[in-house]
Amino acid sequence: MQQIIQSIQLGAKKGSDACRLFHGRGHCYPGLEFVSVDWFSPVLLISLYKEPEAQCIKQLTAELTQFESDQVIENIILQHRYLKGAPSENLKGDIAGDYYAIEKSLKFRLNFKANQNVGFFLDMANCRQVLREQAKGKRVLNLFAYTCAFSVVAAEAGASKVVNVDMAKGALNTGRLN
Repeated sequence: MQQIIQSIQLGAKKGSDACRLFHGRGHCYPGLEFVSVDWFSPVLLISLYKEPEAQCIKQLTAELTQFESDQVIENIILQHRYLKGAPSENLKGDIAGDYYAIEKSLKFRLNFKANQNVGFFLDMANCRQVLREQAKGKRVLNLFAYTCAFSVVAAEAGASKVVNVDMAKGALNTGRLN
């Protein structure tokens, strides 16, 4: 648990780009493979991929309350991805209004009240960077576009044309806002 807390203390900085602070699913932290922690300033999103022991949640909550007054964390959301519908609970604050992921000065609308995904995948940051480097002057077809983050990056990088395709019209509407 201490590795998670240290990652949050080091990475949760006001105004910083959205980033994954802890990736237990990378199997580098034995016993914590079911946890990921994402930072969307000022929101901390903790996703659990299997049900932890009750003591684990109590310990995490206790640890977070010890240092949060010194941090810029306004909201802490605990998402239970192992449950049907992936329900979330607020450990701190209340999610109201619009929130955005910021990555290299680009803004991407988030939905913390969605069932499973907030609309921006932090583990795809390296792919977005490659796209930034290679999109200039190219035509880009974004299949399974979801909220169009790759398309926003391609357009900003100078793509000559960007087309988005997704079966979920609501996701594409979010993409238009991005």
